[in-house]
Amino acid sequence: MAEAAAIATLPPGTVLELVDPGREWSSVQVPAAGQSGFVQTSAVDGIVLGVTGTKLALGLVGSFLLGSIMPLGIGYYAPCMVLVAMLGMNLRVAFPIMMGACAFLMPISSIKFIRAGRYSLKTTIGMAIGGVFGSALALVVVKSLPLYYVMWLVTFVIIYTGVSLLRTAAREKAAVAPGQAPSAAG
Repeated sequence: MAEAAAIATLPPGTVLELVDPGREWSSVQVPAAGQSGFVQTSAVDGIVLGVTGTKLALGLVGSFLLGSIMPLGIGYYAPCMVLVAMLGMNLRVAFPIMMGACAFLMPISSIKFIRAGRYSLKTTIGMAIGGVFGSALALVVVKSLPLYYVMWLVTFVIIYTGVSLLRTAAREKAAVAPGQAPSAAG
């Protein structure tokens, strides 16, 4: 009969590196000591995979708001990752949330653009083909990146997008002559 692994008590504040999150138990490593093992998910801060109550309601409202601004060119993925982090959830759960939300969001939000013919078919086909290879590359590269660096990359993307939107708005405002209202056809 095989012996069960010893249960170790770690001092509070011990830095754990998440290897594989689980609903009840999560696989972790203690980088400083070179140890690895399992911890009860609910007993460790930062391994929260789901929320309930008020946090769930805030997450749903936040996701709905992010989905409503996505067709404006803001995007959904980076702000969703920030929302997940602000709810105190583990960042690894952001990816399935983003993919699931956009699976419902993108077809509905694209109907207006398709009906109006406000898209480039060549660009759409190119992005669809490139997306297959990009997703495969992301699976290999992004999955192997520590989430700390992914979060900084996302922060950079959010700042860059915000600055770009503000610059575009300033250029459009400057292009409108003083005393002249912008055209509605615009």
